[in-house]
Amino acid sequence: MKDEQLSFCPDSWDELLLRAQAGDQEALNTLMLETRPWLYSIASRKLPPELAEEAVQNTQLIFLVNLHKLKPGNLKGWLYRVLHHEILRLLKREQ
Repeated sequence: MKDEQLSFCPDSWDELLLRAQAGDQEALNTLMLETRPWLYSIASRKLPPELAEEAVQNTQLIFLVNLHKLKPGNLKGWLYRVLHHEILRLLKREQ
């Protein structure tokens, strides 16, 4: 479970989320970079590397589209749920 420790600090994600929602581009960039290793570590358990990368990219795109709707405190769960659905969608597509 070493991968889950990489850049995984949901408390700071809430602060970054609030700043990003207020228009802070640096906070948004940091949030995207910090969540990426955690998302990839989950996706890579179920998918080959290229599909894991696609799942992470799709999850981050969905995050950007919904940025203004998200609430601090549930970002980790929201990201996990979106990623889970992306993994299932990609697995189904590959069958």
